[in-house]
Amino acid sequence: MLALVPDDWWVAWERRHQILSRLATYFPVAWISPAMHWTSWLAHHARPSRPQRQAAPDTRMFTIAPADGAPTVYQPMALRRAVFRRRVKRGADWLRQRGCRKVELQIWRPDFAEALDWVPHATSSYHIDDEYSWSHEEEVMSPAERRVIERVDRVYVTSLKLLDTKGGINANTIFSPNGVDYGAFSSPAPEAIDLARIPHPRVGYVGVLKVELDWDLLTALVMQHAEWSFVFIGPVRAVHHSIHEPIARLRRQPNAHFLGEKSVGALPAYVQGIDVALLPYLRNAYMDAINPLKLYEALAAGTPVVASRIRTVEHFASVVTIAEGIDDWNAGIASALTETSRDRKAQRQAVAREYDWDAIVAAMAQTMSGNHKPDG
Repeated sequence: MLALVPDDWWVAWERRHQILSRLATYFPVAWISPAMHWTSWLAHHARPSRPQRQAAPDTRMFTIAPADGAPTVYQPMALRRAVFRRRVKRGADWLRQRGCRKVELQIWRPDFAEALDWVPHATSSYHIDDEYSWSHEEEVMSPAERRVIERVDRVYVTSLKLLDTKGGINANTIFSPNGVDYGAFSSPAPEAIDLARIPHPRVGYVGVLKVELDWDLLTALVMQHAEWSFVFIGPVRAVHHSIHEPIARLRRQPNAHFLGEKSVGALPAYVQGIDVALLPYLRNAYMDAINPLKLYEALAAGTPVVASRIRTVEHFASVVTIAEGIDDWNAGIASALTETSRDRKAQRQAVAREYDWDAIVAAMAQTMSGNHKPDG
């Protein structure tokens, strides 16, 4: 598998990390991220001591990080394309060295569609796991993305909203929702040391701190409920400058706790260690198309969830409290804090069990190759 992806293997894990790491138990996988722009590349390599990256995730997986190899430029386009082709060739060469005779080309952004014309491949897939216009308003699909959908052998669509808007073009379109490492999140984990010092009840958000969160809502909740500990677990998306001020304001509150980014393996302890998980998303066209990973992780942990009303969450209304407006959020969190019965926890976990990543990827691997058994 030659996977053209938008980011580094080593960042906070997204759907593509979960899927491709598991597909690597079926096929050799080359993960090709875009090259770093030359200005960032020079700054990165000029650092006197850069953190050492861990070893490759799997002997059946090859990764190219943004800082690896030659840097890229925005213009001229011919040079940018040449750098991209060189990176893709490294992945293709690695696959050939592994003895691969057929290549599945995986496109994880419409920007990479040009590879369909010059990468020799037996089959191809296009993954739609986001609204790639990034617009908060409804927009018509771009002609470029429509062409990708028409040309590939199959399309994987992650949310019902995206299926509605982009699912009628390629006859081989598959609805493939997000999932969870059910075993990891449902198995009891020791309490994290930095979480243990924070008093209950703990109301938490686990994920990237970004502009799509309702920071006005979060600020109001923190200010109104000194009796609740609000815990934020995840990295700050630095390019979203508008969130720096509300985060700084919240950091000054004694009941707000920012614990930073955690490793993939450490996350279950944090999701299990909070009393209520929040999905406080803004309401707009872009957010209505998402399928949040954190929803499945909280349900697998058995943790009560209070969420904004977005399309995906409405499908889980039997096990999620949906809130609109500050009064709803106040009441919803207060009610969720009482949902501590074993039966209610078991209901949440039973729903999450249906979305285990291993089962999702096994079906995907079978579609791609017929009846292929994983190694080992």
